[in-house]
Amino acid sequence: MSVKPLKKLGAWRAQEGAFEITVPLIVTALAWNFAHSALSEPSVGRAFSTLELAIILGGCTAVTSWMASRQMYLLRKRAVWTMMFLGWFYTIGILLYLPGAVRSSFGSACEDLSGLRVTSSDLTSPELLGEDGGGGLVCQIGGVPGNQYLPGAILRPSWDGAVPPHLWAFFLLISGVASLSMRDRRIRPSKMGAKLNDLLRFGAPLGHGSAGGKIKAKGGKIVACNNATFWGELCGQIYSADKPWLPGEWCVRCGQSFRRCDRTFTFKVVTLFTTDVDVLNSIERTDTVSWDRGDPMVPDARISGMERWVTLGTVTVPDVIAVNQMLAITKDMLKIWGGAGDARVAKACKLTTRKMSAISAWIWFGSLAHRLTYARPTQRALLAIGTTRLRDILPDGGEELWLQLDCGLLPIEVRTGFVKTTPRGGRTSAGQNSKVDIWIPVSAPRVAKAKAGLWVPRIEGDALRTWLSTERLQDESNAGSQSIPLPYLRYTPDGGDPWNERLPRPGTLDLVRFPLAKNGMEPATERSIGDSIAEWRWLEWEQIELLRKQCLVLVEDRGRHG
Repeated sequence: MSVKPLKKLGAWRAQEGAFEITVPLIVTALAWNFAHSALSEPSVGRAFSTLELAIILGGCTAVTSWMASRQMYLLRKRAVWTMMFLGWFYTIGILLYLPGAVRSSFGSACEDLSGLRVTSSDLTSPELLGEDGGGGLVCQIGGVPGNQYLPGAILRPSWDGAVPPHLWAFFLLISGVASLSMRDRRIRPSKMGAKLNDLLRFGAPLGHGSAGGKIKAKGGKIVACNNATFWGELCGQIYSADKPWLPGEWCVRCGQSFRRCDRTFTFKVVTLFTTDVDVLNSIERTDTVSWDRGDPMVPDARISGMERWVTLGTVTVPDVIAVNQMLAITKDMLKIWGGAGDARVAKACKLTTRKMSAISAWIWFGSLAHRLTYARPTQRALLAIGTTRLRDILPDGGEELWLQLDCGLLPIEVRTGFVKTTPRGGRTSAGQNSKVDIWIPVSAPRVAKAKAGLWVPRIEGDALRTWLSTERLQDESNAGSQSIPLPYLRYTPDGGDPWNERLPRPGTLDLVRFPLAKNGMEPATERSIGDSIAEWRWLEWEQIELLRKQCLVLVEDRGRHG
């Protein structure tokens, strides 16, 4: 794969590993910092009780043991006694170091309060310390040394630094339990599986370069393995059709005896002759079809005679491979087709190699060689994306299959009505319908070189409305000949609604998506949910596929739903 999934997995693993290693260390440091601050704070009352000391130091002990066992677990040193001994080692070491650090911090806090560090034996009346008498360190503030009547303020340490034997046993028990019960607990769930799935789905394969064994001739025929794998999908590993197979020889991907996929699909590959959207739209304006409102649609003449699509060649692939693999194989073939001597094909191949999407393409059905002058040669168009296998989306109907390489432009059929009038010429106004295809961009405008071609069609609602904007707000009193927009009038054999010369109010027209009737001539009468482009913010590929099969019709908006 050109996206190098193993390298990506290594990077993701390093990121998640660094997070899982760093967070326990930070949490442990914060926990002991809190304990140190709480235990070294001078107190005017009694010191922490045994229960309070057990809660504070027990919590820090559990966090420390979890941190130690978690590090060992990530390093794949997962022996139970090793984790327990490491947790005990850190716990005992910190608990032996902590009393000295607490006494030092208590002395610094006493000096900050302008006090004097003394012991109970230095005081003339040790009874003033009550339970703390007996040589413990205290802080005397404002007192007169040696004067039992002026002792000043006596601040006691919150902890004298002693750990009773029963607390040692409790801490060691907590350490062992935390080491074993929390060693496999992650800080956050791994996202490597989802990332890998997206990477493979929207990644560009290597085409012929991924074949098992070398293909003798560039663009040579290929075969694929049709085994069901142990991980729940079909193998699809490709090989050269000339490769000799020994009885029982294993496939390099699925590790089973190779079983050839006999069903294949043959595609005629087409692409646009240009990706200049202004050139394409100027041709479509030339081929716009207009007819009197209320009459049947006139024959769709091709005045320009320009073929939008260039036939590059044919490609035959096994039905077990995925769409992106087929596109990679087709891209390999572009160099061969481009060097065949046809200047038009060579130019189209060079343009397509630079512009085409490596993970999405359109598939057409039927005999369409005589319709390549149309922007939409057929309504039967299927948008194929990513790792979808061909056998899952293509029926075995025996029809011709066409593969349209997606260069980031989408043709949309737009039907409108208008009044053609010449206010100063004395001519009568004429109401007509029109049908025109408008090309709009559907690829990312700027794509990094490393991700070139790794996109699927997508449209922003505001961008679509900009491309489809018409001069709906023209004033009829303007001088000169002009076309004033009207709602499209659908033809009905019984005459339908008569044409109303009353012009719609400015801002009351809307473009609505309609399915075409079976004959493909007129829009159906039914409307779809979310059909108005005024309601669209983003169009994903499912909606874009509908736009390719249906048409947008200019209607008068009488409320949100007409």
